[in-house]
Amino acid sequence: MFALAAADVKIVKDVAAVFGVQAFHIDEVTAALGASVAGKVIAGELLSLVPVAGWLIKSGVAAAITKTMGETLIAYFRDRSPYAA
Repeated sequence: MFALAAADVKIVKDVAAVFGVQAFHIDEVTAALGASVAGKVIAGELLSLVPVAGWLIKSGVAAAITKTMGETLIAYFRDRSPYAA
């Protein structure tokens, strides 16, 4: 499992508030996020080993990781939202 920094935890709490989720376990959130991005993180690290081309591609992988984390976080709280009909 990966750890979230303080700024990441703040973002998680803010997204939870948007969806009206007042109680959640941060361990469940990090597990959901970790499972969704693990492969992309590994790919990004492997690209670091390839000079120049790998370094250029790595920025695209980093953007994909960020997008995936955001979408996963939104889906996690949307599924738990009391606002859902």
